Amino acid sequence: MLVIDAHLDLAMNAVLWNRDLALSAHQTRRIEREAAMTEKGRCAGTVGFPDLRAGEISLIFATVIARKNHGQNTALDFRTHEIAYAQAQGQLAYYRELARQGICQIIRTVADLAAWQAARDVDPQTAPFGFVLLMEGADPIVAPEQTRLWWEDGLRMVGLAHYGPSAYAFGTGSAGPLPETGRGLLRGMDEVGMILDVSHLTDESFHEALDR
Repeated sequence: MLVIDAHLDLAMNAVLWNRDLALSAHQTRRIEREAAMTEKGRCAGTVGFPDLRAGEISLIFATVIARKNHGQNTALDFRTHEIAYAQAQGQLAYYRELARQGICQIIRTVADLAAWQAARDVDPQTAPFGFVLLMEGADPIVAPEQTRLWWEDGLRMVGLAHYGPSAYAFGTGSAGPLPETGRGLLRGMDEVGMILDVSHLTDESFHEALDR
């Protein structure tokens, strides 16, 4: 059986939360309990590669996320787009290293998907995971014209906002239509064939994005 997880924050767990995804979720929770970690989300819901194997989850939309600071003080929030860009690039580097080790295959094309599927069909438990790279909230894209560079880096899907407003749209807990920067980003995405993830968009931003 092939199970697809269409949104999984692997790099966030590894790079921002310092979790070793080679361990199971139960092992990670135990480590965090023994270290007396008390931050929200610690010692609780997470995932590791052994859990994905056990659940036969093979194809994963693996996220990168870094928000331009919206007045919040979390591991996800940064003061400028440039810093968010650097953090998200670090998360891409994590995925590239996993690919180098044979843990995953980054899927960029239909041909990549077919090749990955053929390898998985031979032995689902040892074949690399298939990763389609997804950006949750577009703050790491410093300007719309940078979209092509992200495409060349392997990114294939972008959500315009996360929680609150971004430079490109209004997300969960806010209200408003697409600003001109968001329209420009959609044009840049259309030029390279980037998929739009409409998660977190307000109703106004959602409907306007679909109309474009």
